[in-house]
Amino acid sequence: MNKIDKSLTKTVKTSDLQNVSTDLTEVILDSMLDDGILKDIPILGSIVGMGKTASTIKDALFLKKIIYFLTELKDIPIEQREKMIDSIDNSEKQKIKIGEKLIFILDKCDDYLDAKYIGQFFRGFLESQITYEEFLQGARIIQNIYNGDLEYFLGRDLSKIEIEASTEEAPDDDTFPLINSGICGFGYNPTRVEDQRDYEISDKYIVKGGEVVIWITSIGKKLKDILKIE
Repeated sequence: MNKIDKSLTKTVKTSDLQNVSTDLTEVILDSMLDDGILKDIPILGSIVGMGKTASTIKDALFLKKIIYFLTELKDIPIEQREKMIDSIDNSEKQKIKIGEKLIFILDKCDDYLDAKYIGQFFRGFLESQITYEEFLQGARIIQNIYNGDLEYFLGRDLSKIEIEASTEEAPDDDTFPLINSGICGFGYNPTRVEDQRDYEISDKYIVKGGEVVIWITSIGKKLKDILKIE
């Protein structure tokens, strides 16, 4: 684990990622990786090991997640990657180095599509669009939410989600996963009692409020701004 997380840190910080593409996944699954690729991308060499093949299905799938993650970072200058990663690794606040944390995060991803979105969101951190803490928060959401629900959210107009309902009905089935994941918040407007002006022909008091309110959380908005469906 120590070797792998250091390799990932080195890869993200200082490797030329221009040659990293999703086409490498076919090379992993069908044949052997070229020595040059293994040398240029340290994390691939660390996982593949001396045998230079993906020895198990688990190894192959993990490599695929790594590649999809790295592909999202390929256009960010090395100097910028190094600066942002060092700012976290040298921080006394963070107890876990970025390389090790990314290994934990990617390992928990269900598939390479989740890893791709993790890469996009990590790119947001490297480009200073989000803080590192926001990256970790968003990564947890990406890990836990069903990919179809995430893409449903990314593809929708926010105004159709962030609404104040006019009834007391609960959110529909499409919105519940977004609420449970932390992308949306859910509550009710405060209930208040007011005097009825013409209470002789109606009730003396009227009750207002209690409507369902659904909103996009701050981290949900960051995910919406940064993640792209391809």
